[in-house]
Amino acid sequence: MKKNFFLIVIVLFAFAVNLFAQNAESLPKLGITDSDIRAFVKNYDKIEEALKKYDSNSAKNDSQILAEVEDILEKNGISGPNRVHKVVAITSGVSYEIAAQRINKEIDAATLKQLQAMGFDPYQAIKQLKAMVHPDDMKVITKNADLYDELYTKIGV
Repeated sequence: MKKNFFLIVIVLFAFAVNLFAQNAESLPKLGITDSDIRAFVKNYDKIEEALKKYDSNSAKNDSQILAEVEDILEKNGISGPNRVHKVVAITSGVSYEIAAQRINKEIDAATLKQLQAMGFDPYQAIKQLKAMVHPDDMKVITKNADLYDELYTKIGV
């Protein structure tokens, strides 16, 4: 059974947008490190499991949930500050990297041209994921793309 990789994106993005009133189109530079990426990949299962208990029916207020989520992320190796924002950026950037790699592997040049002629560019479709992440943070995410094979296995891609 595939794990819901985007659960983390949805839960954390909601916190990031609602609590910090960030522009939903892009995040500020967060200082994502190689260590943050390695911790996210290594501890993905633990993070996902811990976040499953949060939903829109929670009796807790947003600041209580944020504090708990920040604690979960800290215990799983994501450095502060702004752990929630970092994981939103990491999941968006990793989602972009996964999608780009899949497109590169699975769509040949002729098929890509056909899709583009029909008005669908798969690279354009995933561009918004990358645009959410500050370019400096995206460089770190891209630099660590070799780690995502392990994540592919965990999420069943």
